[in-house]
Amino acid sequence: MLKVPTPQSASTPQSADEAASATAVWANKRKKESKKERRARVAGEIYQNMLRIKEALDRFRENCLFCQQTCYVSVDTIFLLTHLNIVHDQVLLQIRVSRNV
Repeated sequence: MLKVPTPQSASTPQSADEAASATAVWANKRKKESKKERRARVAGEIYQNMLRIKEALDRFRENCLFCQQTCYVSVDTIFLLTHLNIVHDQVLLQIRVSRNV
């Protein structure tokens, strides 16, 4: 026969630790984001990530013709990220390996 757990009744006294942890759980639960809040959050994330991409381009601009040309030519962000991941991650890896040898 299966035993079904019964919920504690409201009259059952709880210890102070249990009451504090229950309060902490409810305090940590976030309310659902509104559409306006979500748009503001995502816009901020996009802006911060674009700044990071620009900083990366500035770092690699002196050694990479493609990174130099992105200053003057409109480039798709996905294409740009692919370039940074494929070309410059290999360059950074080679630099680190050559320093460790």
